[in-house]
Amino acid sequence: MPSNRTEIHTLLTGIGFSEKDSIYEKKYYQNNKVKINLQDNSLSKCKIDWGEVKTGRKTTSNLYQKETLVVIECVDRLLSLGYPPSSITLEKAYPIATSSAYLDICVSEPGTNNSYLLIECKVYGRDFEKEKKKLFEDQNGGELFGYFTQDRKAKFLILYTSRYLDKGVDSKYLALDTNDFSGQNKLEIHKSWNKTFFETGVFDIETKPFEITEKKLFGRDLIPFSQKDSMKIFNDFEEILRNHAISDKPNAFNKIFNLFVCKAYDEEKGDSEILEFQWATGEQHQIVIERLRELFKKGMSQFLEIEVETYSQKKIDKFLGDKISDKQRDDLNKYFSTQMLFKENEFAFKEVINKKTFEENAMILKEVVKLLERFKIRYESRQQFMGDFFEKLLNTSIKQEVGQYFTPGPVCRFINLSLPIEETIKKKIEDHEDDFLPYMVDYSSGSGHFLIEYLERVNSILKHIDSSSLRASASNNFNFWQTNSNWASTFIFGIEKDYRLAKTSKVGCILYGSPSVNIVHGDGLDSFFESDTYKGILKTNEEKKELNK
Repeated sequence: MPSNRTEIHTLLTGIGFSEKDSIYEKKYYQNNKVKINLQDNSLSKCKIDWGEVKTGRKTTSNLYQKETLVVIECVDRLLSLGYPPSSITLEKAYPIATSSAYLDICVSEPGTNNSYLLIECKVYGRDFEKEKKKLFEDQNGGELFGYFTQDRKAKFLILYTSRYLDKGVDSKYLALDTNDFSGQNKLEIHKSWNKTFFETGVFDIETKPFEITEKKLFGRDLIPFSQKDSMKIFNDFEEILRNHAISDKPNAFNKIFNLFVCKAYDEEKGDSEILEFQWATGEQHQIVIERLRELFKKGMSQFLEIEVETYSQKKIDKFLGDKISDKQRDDLNKYFSTQMLFKENEFAFKEVINKKTFEENAMILKEVVKLLERFKIRYESRQQFMGDFFEKLLNTSIKQEVGQYFTPGPVCRFINLSLPIEETIKKKIEDHEDDFLPYMVDYSSGSGHFLIEYLERVNSILKHIDSSSLRASASNNFNFWQTNSNWASTFIFGIEKDYRLAKTSKVGCILYGSPSVNIVHGDGLDSFFESDTYKGILKTNEEKKELNK
């Protein structure tokens, strides 16, 4: 794909090159200069003087190819960040069969011949997407895995692209941490890759040379969940299970519901807060899992009022007081913490009984967290593709036992449509009731389908209510209810005896955009007046207590 002079001029001046008589120049680290001569009428004959940057073959000095502009912009980023020009090699040759392949940019660690970054540059758009597809779908992993097979000391593989727009450079990249790669050949190495990558932390202004770490995710960094993502994430999760020979799918999908509890709670953070549901490059397994367990504990308490017992160093310290030395205290805390992690069950995709199985399970957990961490799962209204995703998870995770039946979605919808909800609301408004919506309780909520269908039905009715016909207090309620189905926290109750299903009901409501629905972990056939489960939850009329009992 050829480039043109206007495009080259716009890019070079845009990234800080000075121009005189069609010669462009920029100074960098330790006064290194890059000089580009555009005086020749033929772009293919125009040359780039890279200064101290090393070059293999001269293709990178040929401005006729559009890919060269991507290389120039990428090298400019590296030099501007402070990477020594002597550590950068362009068009480094790697032998393949009877010929050679050439890597666009190789960055080596200072004072050694060990590669640090292997960077493959592609033209923005189709070329980049094509290579990205190869990276994931080709069994051999495209060009980057070919280079890494021969350069196993490289720390990161990067697929890079950029273009210059009116407002500046638009760049994107995929960075792969090679730390967990294993295998003897290209096929085995690619198969060992867990398909995780990061897109920040390499070229950020605050990133120091040779100190790449994945940038922490903030609330504002979460990206919307699309229909395409729904199918891809589900398939990727199943592939993770296949790769790790996990045959107990109901258990595995139950664990992903636990992770949704963690993530849903974490997404209550503000845009400027660092998210805890993430697994950054280099983070120790134990630290991340302890963080996830704390999220799970808080999420279960908030969403289901279920208290999850976890190891607490503060409780141990309080119990021991000054009975033992500081070293003994540290050793004891380390022992208890380790034992709790080895016996943990919330995120055990495979049975954890010792350090070896803990590490094996941690690798699976890491892949799943990396799969989910960037996507937003909480919304203020129903997103159909989130519902579809929930149904896929549900059909795989919940094994219906003898005597346990889930009402099919269409039947739930039919029954909801058969209820005189409009008439009830109309009568309540005529009777000047401020809380004019009907209360709904499902005594055995199961997967939550009745709750979700009821909520959708009432939401559709609310859209057609004329607020001008309501008195002031009722109108205030009505306006509040319009946001994020807030009315559900007052009017909808799901009761479920099975702990696993109670959690599933809540996750389903969250994924359907209705986190405020009440889910009670209890027996729907229990006495509402005598059971501790329902104290403070249900409204009662003392005079009718015996009748209602």
